[in-house]
Amino acid sequence: MNPRRPFRTLSLFLVSCAALGGFAQCTNNAQYPGISIVPDTSGLLTSITTCSYQTEYSRITDISPFTAYEFAISDGSYITVHQGTFNGPVLGHGISPLSVVTLTGEDLFAHWNINAACSTATVCLNTTVQRVTDCVAPTVAYSTENDCANNGFFLYMLVSDTGDASALSFVYTVNGGNLQVLTGVGSGTTTLGPFPLDAVVDLTVVHGDNANCNVVLNDITNLPCATESCGPDTYTHCYGNSENYVVRYQGTSSYPLSLHFNSGAVSPSGNDALVIRDGLYITDPILFSGVGNAGNLSGVTVVSTNPYHALTLTMTSNSSFSCADGGVSPEWNYTVACLDCLVPAGTAGPVITNCTAQNFTVTVNVTDMGSATSVQIANSIGAPELTVTSAGTYTAGPFPVGLPVGLTLVNLQSTICSVDLGTYENEFCAQEVVCGGPLTTGTYCYGNNDSHGWLYENNSTQPLAISFTQGIIESVTWDHLAFYDGADNTAPILWEHTLGSNFDLTGLAVVSTGQQLYMEMSSDGSVSCEAGNFASWIWSVGCLDCTNPTATFSVVADCAHHRFHVEADITDLGTATELRLANSFNTDTLENIGLGTTSIGPFPMGEAVSLSLINGTNPLCRVNSASLGVANDSCLIVACAPTAVELCYANGDTLFYSYTSGTNVPISLTFVGGGMQNGDMIELYNGADTTAQLVYAGNYGGQLGGLSLTSNNPDNALTLLVVSNGSGSCATGEVTPALQWNVGCGLLGVEGRPAPDLLVYPVPTTGRLNVTWPMGGGELIGWQLLNTLGQVVLSGGVDLHRTGNWQIDLEGMAMGTYLLRAWSVDHMYLAPVVVSH
Repeated sequence: MNPRRPFRTLSLFLVSCAALGGFAQCTNNAQYPGISIVPDTSGLLTSITTCSYQTEYSRITDISPFTAYEFAISDGSYITVHQGTFNGPVLGHGISPLSVVTLTGEDLFAHWNINAACSTATVCLNTTVQRVTDCVAPTVAYSTENDCANNGFFLYMLVSDTGDASALSFVYTVNGGNLQVLTGVGSGTTTLGPFPLDAVVDLTVVHGDNANCNVVLNDITNLPCATESCGPDTYTHCYGNSENYVVRYQGTSSYPLSLHFNSGAVSPSGNDALVIRDGLYITDPILFSGVGNAGNLSGVTVVSTNPYHALTLTMTSNSSFSCADGGVSPEWNYTVACLDCLVPAGTAGPVITNCTAQNFTVTVNVTDMGSATSVQIANSIGAPELTVTSAGTYTAGPFPVGLPVGLTLVNLQSTICSVDLGTYENEFCAQEVVCGGPLTTGTYCYGNNDSHGWLYENNSTQPLAISFTQGIIESVTWDHLAFYDGADNTAPILWEHTLGSNFDLTGLAVVSTGQQLYMEMSSDGSVSCEAGNFASWIWSVGCLDCTNPTATFSVVADCAHHRFHVEADITDLGTATELRLANSFNTDTLENIGLGTTSIGPFPMGEAVSLSLINGTNPLCRVNSASLGVANDSCLIVACAPTAVELCYANGDTLFYSYTSGTNVPISLTFVGGGMQNGDMIELYNGADTTAQLVYAGNYGGQLGGLSLTSNNPDNALTLLVVSNGSGSCATGEVTPALQWNVGCGLLGVEGRPAPDLLVYPVPTTGRLNVTWPMGGGELIGWQLLNTLGQVVLSGGVDLHRTGNWQIDLEGMAMGTYLLRAWSVDHMYLAPVVVSH
């Protein structure tokens, strides 16, 4: 197998040949390498690539006009050179090596082939380009120096060899401005400037005898300015939304620079990831990138390794959840200082666990005090610190079991010289639960590729119960959680996560049969609490020294108000003297619940609610309901048979009525009568609920008699809302009569305001239908033509500024009987229409 460059996808290629006398001008269409190659300006041989195929071309840039360039391919095969574009004018072609002379500064494109017939091959070959010179170029280097206090910088040009030039000059521009010339340049250092900060200098070292040996230096600019100090200096920053934050720090001594986060946070999602780089540029190596410990930056520490003793801190935030909008806290607080001390050294471990005492210790071996006379073995949980004055072996702790502890060696004379020893936790042992004592609480933020177990036990005869108040676990496809009725995962399973979707642990309760309860989890390599996807798990464990209450739960629908209540029928308090009743919808809790029936709600129709009846003394004793609710379509009234309804509506109320025919024919609703004052209204929807098309909203001039609607939807359904404000209604006597409507299958049951108010002719019509509205003035605002099934087959508007006459074109309608419905702002008018061709 031939050596190859990194794998790439080969596209189809095209080679064109214009053969003439055995010679050709070849054009390939695949470029390699993907970047442009810059030939050395002093005439040194420049490699294009070590693996050109003879199906490709290479692009050469920074070309000098009227200059010779020589191209070569390692097998001595055929080369064609185009100028300007890959298929532009041909400067030359022939076997390798091939020399061409440029006429302009346009890019050159070297095409590689086997022969003049433009044959191809896909074998790796070395290719080169060389600027042909007959002179010796000068040797030049440069450096810049900032004058940040005066917002400028200087450029130092070092000429170590003038080559064979009789004279040298510097010709340069600043930010593309006018040419500036400095003549008589000789060996040594020349200072140019000052130039404004961030200005771009393009400079050519001109060989006085031969332009082919000019040296071109473009895009020269200053190093970024930084805050210069050895500190220690403490900075704070509360970052905002859509912020691009860049700060630079540079030490003023020969020591490295240290940056340590005392406190602060970023969004744990990673959308606002912090990056700290080893130098002054945003392209310098990364020392830290991430969100710390699930968004907590406390303890993040970096130390520079670059010769400038500089650090650059950057962060680009997204449009939401920042310190400024309150979504992330606390604000950043970090210290920057020169590391003018020697860091202590040491190791930690092993961990020694005392399960009887429910604690553990960590052995710490201090091998070097650094420059400190005393070193503190600090911990992350606020336990007493241990201070030592000499190298040796020490014991840190004790620390409570089940709580990870981070250890640090701190130089007490200069706290920036500290070393992180890592995080340690106890070897596995049971956590003792004291029956009759306070509940044992636990919290855990699980990470990617995590595996963890917890064992709880008591020395009584009572079972154990664990109850969760917060937490989510990802689908069982990736993450797992199980509870076992014993000391390990060989005991019988009490409960395990089996859902193919994320599971909310809130309200989950598991009870053992004996004195031990084991919980075990594992996760895959993505999506977790630690990655910022979920909140931490929170739970409580205690002895089940109580008896659960007993209750049944039932749903009471209130269709007229589009809501429902849940009734809890409590038949036994268990060992509780009183109970609490909580719901999952709004987390409201009713206190002091006793025997009998208690109603809780209302809850919106379509929502799912679960209830928990909880022992007021020991919350582990409880009974949980199933998920309860009322579906939106469960209150549909089937009313194909004619149905009459009367409603004397009250103040400040909203009533829902949803009807369906229950068959494949439309349903119609017609108001027989009923008053309604200003501020009150009805809403009519062409469907089974209020998500359907709103057809009418208003009070129909205060008297609803004659208002009709026929369904035109696949569900053959209509929804009516009666909405009243708080001032005046039928129930309080201000409005009469009560609302009355009929519902039933088929077309409109009442014809509203029939002809002669609305005149149509000719009847029957063969095409053009004339419609006359005798009142004139253009009061009508819309019309619909309905078929015998109540379906709208034509519709349109009526110009308010025209007379009471208009035409409807029915030439395309099938023969039959139709109903024309037209309406004004206050009334609806109907007339029969017959089409006969």
